[in-house]
Amino acid sequence: MEALENRMNQMKKKKIVMVLPSLRVGGAEKLFVNIANRLDKKKYDVILIVFEKKGALRKIVNKEVTIQTLCYRSKIKKITNLILTICRIKPDITFSTVFNANTFCGIVNFFYKDCLYIGRETMVHSEVINNQNAITKFFVQAIYKYLISRLDIIIAQSEFMKSELNNLINRSDKKIYILSNPIDKQDIDYPIIENETKNLLSIGRLVPLKRTLLLLEIMKGLNSDYHLTIVGDGPEKSKVQNMIFKLNLQNRVTLCGELIEISDLYRKSDLLVVSSAYESYPNVIMEALSFGKRVVAFDVPGAIKEILTNPLRGKVVRNGDIATFRKTIEEITREDIDPERITETIENQSWKIYIEQLEKIFETRR
Repeated sequence: MEALENRMNQMKKKKIVMVLPSLRVGGAEKLFVNIANRLDKKKYDVILIVFEKKGALRKIVNKEVTIQTLCYRSKIKKITNLILTICRIKPDITFSTVFNANTFCGIVNFFYKDCLYIGRETMVHSEVINNQNAITKFFVQAIYKYLISRLDIIIAQSEFMKSELNNLINRSDKKIYILSNPIDKQDIDYPIIENETKNLLSIGRLVPLKRTLLLLEIMKGLNSDYHLTIVGDGPEKSKVQNMIFKLNLQNRVTLCGELIEISDLYRKSDLLVVSSAYESYPNVIMEALSFGKRVVAFDVPGAIKEILTNPLRGKVVRNGDIATFRKTIEEITREDIDPERITETIENQSWKIYIEQLEKIFETRR
């Protein structure tokens, strides 16, 4: 009887293929892995398809989630094998995220049509596409517009992103859903250590987009009570190291490299600082708020301004205004606000609510 019940439950389950470029540590990647882990396995069989063997996030993927790796250098081979794999699996839903995976799934839709195609958008189009030269911009925009339009549903993270998508593809509002990144409140009942040092925290890859070098210039103008911890790795690492020595910040800046578990760093910090040139919906901001930490960021294209509308969460500064950014850091670190008040501002963005909303989208008919 039990075997029959298990068989019937298996028949009711929907197959979901989740397509992700890699399992490297990144905001979009970490969120997608969390979705795969948290989906109700009584309702869904989850298969995660990635295009790289390496990736620290493999360690945190649940055993109930199947990982299939399509490791090919050629994009044509990646797309071909993705088509073959999806045709073999015959999923009910294909759910992708990040530019490459979304466009690949737009192509797959030509060959396998018996499923719902959902793409989670992570890109600020006005910055990524418009900053190309004219010829590249024309081809990238035309190809991306065509392929992203082949998805049945697109998930945007903010009103800003939804507006950009509407302008790009003229898609009906009914096909673009806003699901802001989820976060759960963290345990903030920990001993407060009296310390004169003000601990600033920066998290992100060491790439030009994140403007870590600009953050070091800001740090140079703060007094010696401030210490900056930078979590992340990337191609600008040597430039960052050289700038630290050039500005004589060796004793005031710590480079931690790439880390998966950073809860203790959030707890020990006084403030998260975000210096990016643009951001879609930075998970690090939500993570900081979940620990009762406030945020200072530049007012740049993306969702940062929407996230920090509530002054309890932090403040945005005119883009590139280093002096005001520095002054705002000093002002916020002087303010004494109960961390509980900060975490209360994210209660409507819990993982439970997010997964419930996502599962409703999964039930949408083509």
